[in-house]
Amino acid sequence: FEERGELSQQLRLLSNIGAMYYNNRQANLAIPYFEKSVRIGERLRLEAERNTKRDYLATIIDDYRWLMYCHAYQKDAANVFKVSEAVHGRVLGERLGANVVSDAPSISQVQSGLGAQTALLVYTDPTRDIVQLAITNQSKTVGMEKSEPFEASMKSIIQKVNDSNLIPKRGFKIVKNPSTVKESQTETVSSQFKEDFEKIIMYYRSLLKSPEENSDREYIAKKLYNYLLSGVSSSIQGKTELIIIADGILGYLPFETLIAPDGKYLAEKFEIKYIPSYVIYQKLKQRNYASSRKDFLAFGGAKYELSAGESRGFAQSISSSEELKQLTFELMDDERGFKKTGSISQAYPKLGVGSWADLPGTLAEVQNIQSIYPDADIKIKEMVSESNVKSMALSNYKIVHFATHGIVVPEIPELSAIVLNQIGNTTEDGYLTMVEIQNLKFNADFVNLSACETGLGRIYGGEGVVGLTSAFLLSGANGVSASLWQVADESTMEFMTGVYQLMKDGKSPVSASTDMKRKFISGSIKPEYRHPFYWAPFVYYGK
Repeated sequence: FEERGELSQQLRLLSNIGAMYYNNRQANLAIPYFEKSVRIGERLRLEAERNTKRDYLATIIDDYRWLMYCHAYQKDAANVFKVSEAVHGRVLGERLGANVVSDAPSISQVQSGLGAQTALLVYTDPTRDIVQLAITNQSKTVGMEKSEPFEASMKSIIQKVNDSNLIPKRGFKIVKNPSTVKESQTETVSSQFKEDFEKIIMYYRSLLKSPEENSDREYIAKKLYNYLLSGVSSSIQGKTELIIIADGILGYLPFETLIAPDGKYLAEKFEIKYIPSYVIYQKLKQRNYASSRKDFLAFGGAKYELSAGESRGFAQSISSSEELKQLTFELMDDERGFKKTGSISQAYPKLGVGSWADLPGTLAEVQNIQSIYPDADIKIKEMVSESNVKSMALSNYKIVHFATHGIVVPEIPELSAIVLNQIGNTTEDGYLTMVEIQNLKFNADFVNLSACETGLGRIYGGEGVVGLTSAFLLSGANGVSASLWQVADESTMEFMTGVYQLMKDGKSPVSASTDMKRKFISGSIKPEYRHPFYWAPFVYYGK
């Protein structure tokens, strides 16, 4: 294969040889094969068309994960971190101007930049065992938790999970393109556990997304704590802040809801933020915006419902993967952006999205904000239009708040959008999409997406969840708060109002959000708000 220059075949063979050595507990012999496989994969990725680079990275991600396994097996924390940085958030990092080779810090440099109360946690996607890396200013700990005990403890849960628990309220099951998936022994070794683990996470999310109590939720929360944190528990003991780099399906998991052995939620013990990679975290920290910016811009009370007898003339919904591929072809150009002609508004009905209900709580929410920040620019009703948002000098604000509907389309993440006014549109369709957000300028310290499921997106290998949060980081935001499931209107209003009151008193966005979560958990606001449904969907990404 090498003599004939057949790179794809070389890559596959090298991966399989590496896997053979690793499975025979010879990690030191496996490493050179995986390293060479990765070098070939990166060469192929660089030669790929721009719109397929991220997809191609996803096809070689298993080789990076195997390298992490090998280094973790040898308790080599420095190289576990080095490989993690080489792949996590790669596309987002490149678009932010980072070079993952030259810009990636050493593990000792990371340690010197962490506060005494902070721990950085790094995870692989648990396709088999899971690698846990904890870095503090004084220690670095590699944990490698076997999948078998966890899977055995989840046997009864897996048996009761059925597909109806796993289907999101919006979107289709992701369809892999056979032409981009390499055949490899490394991908099939643990496919059953990967599938089972994803089912567990999605079932757990379904329990969090309902305010009803369920004994399975607490049971899974404790078992997930053991699986994800037991190997590094000594490193986080006594810390107050966790910075988490979560891979794969773990990007859909709010770690705040995990229950420690003392019976407390992680949200009660730690302030938690999520980052795509440490290189990206550094890039965000290097941004320096003018202090002269205005304090606040908020949008709420959008107009969604039509009058009786009106109709938007929705198209027939897509019912097959082939139709989904056709829609993607019709919408997207070679640069992975929307084609310039025509409106994309008819794509949403085809994806099963119907009409939108008015959200009266969002109007009260932004009006409460003005009572806290009297000088805030508040845009309500007719002013919550796409054309108005695009015409504003968004870079002039420190905080931008969207109290609206949101939509996530995992299969075509570029269609993920903030849903603005659906009535009275003329030149725009009312969907501020991921692509459009990236082309705007938000020099904001904090963007708050007080909307439904804005924290979701498509999971790309190594890249994590690609969606609205990554779009806002690209557009200039230093931190983004988003939701992981559909949120209740009234409780969200109370949560957000409380967050901004605490921020007005000097708290950072993530600290204020943590304090409000603890108030909800304590029942001091309303007893029913103790359930994670009310406080756990709001997660913070960024510096």
